[in-house]
Amino acid sequence: MPRAEDASYADAVQLDRVLDVVDRVLGDRVVSTVLYGSAAAGGLRRDSDLDLLVVVPTALAAGDARVIVDGLLPISGRRATIVPGRPVELTVVALDEVVPWRFPPRRQLQYGEWLRDEFAGGAIPSANDDPDLALLLAQALGAHRRLRGRRLADVLEPVPAADVRRGILASLPALLDDLVGDERNVLLTLARMWVTLETGEFVAKDVAAEWAIERLGEAGEGAGTVAAAAAAAEALRVARAGYLGDAADRWEARGDLAATAAAELAKRVRG
Repeated sequence: MPRAEDASYADAVQLDRVLDVVDRVLGDRVVSTVLYGSAAAGGLRRDSDLDLLVVVPTALAAGDARVIVDGLLPISGRRATIVPGRPVELTVVALDEVVPWRFPPRRQLQYGEWLRDEFAGGAIPSANDDPDLALLLAQALGAHRRLRGRRLADVLEPVPAADVRRGILASLPALLDDLVGDERNVLLTLARMWVTLETGEFVAKDVAAEWAIERLGEAGEGAGTVAAAAAAAEALRVARAGYLGDAADRWEARGDLAATAAAELAKRVRG
């Protein structure tokens, strides 16, 4: 197991490599680049991504997205061909497409390891309207570390709470479809969604799991059966332990538990 200081150094080197890719392609067109997510809220965990948001003035030039993706593939995640590292999630938005605010917001590019095979196979990244981007922008505005350019609060408008809710509900079906094979992430993300809807805050996944476990026994609108609530709490304990690296969270024999938990947590999210 690497020492904490060794892991921190590796993270810094990887982050520099990601910034080199962005700087090489976008240069002085970058309005702001920030690091958000776990790195800015509670600290990186063993399996945390490096989450970056890049704001540019207008839409990317033809070919920019492909060059950025080609630069990230060798340095992102366990399948990186240079040095394996953390999964990188990098999102690019054009300022004139999100200010003034509109829903759904439009993203110019999103790179993530779940898209690796698609991009490595030659798929061309494209701009799309993305309800989930409302959550990403709200989270980044709430906590981030500025890496390049202007302060994010001086660049972007606040995301209305109503649009955060719309983004969560719009993202829910696709998240549930990904449950099998990605149980930990899906269950913890559902817990985070619930926290955000109830409190307006974006918290780390382990914190969200702890918050949700405490409330699963409470009756209220959207609550399911006592057995379903207990299953959801048990599944979140397993997922949280895996996220923190305290125990291996193997789901092969827990498929029914994960499905019951996801359904219960989705009820809580929907209200």
